[in-house]
Amino acid sequence: MPLADVNDFGKSAMGLTGRHLTRVDFNQLVATIQAKYSQAKKWLQWHLNNNVGKFIFPAMSAYDNSHITKDTNAQESLGNDFKQSAMKKQVNINEAIQHSYQYMKNIKTDYEQAAKGRQLQYK
Repeated sequence: MPLADVNDFGKSAMGLTGRHLTRVDFNQLVATIQAKYSQAKKWLQWHLNNNVGKFIFPAMSAYDNSHITKDTNAQESLGNDFKQSAMKKQVNINEAIQHSYQYMKNIKTDYEQAAKGRQLQYK
């Protein structure tokens, strides 16, 4: 690919990651990229493989994530909860792995209980 086209290709490829891109618009953009940058055919094929693409390109995902907010509040809240529930402030790698396992096990148990209609917190 000529060096002059690299930036344009990069911008076009990044356009495929748009969260609000419909599958139709996504397919049209892919076709445009394939026509304009034929040298990138193998790159596109690998990235558009459904086993890979659904994790990179929201339009390929079966999950509708258009409602997801752009901020990281939920992520920060979960991270804070994870830290607060640790045995101590500074943990070594072994303790971190054990804590991660127990934390995920607790989330799984909460999910199973909620699925059965049980109350997770006392009011």
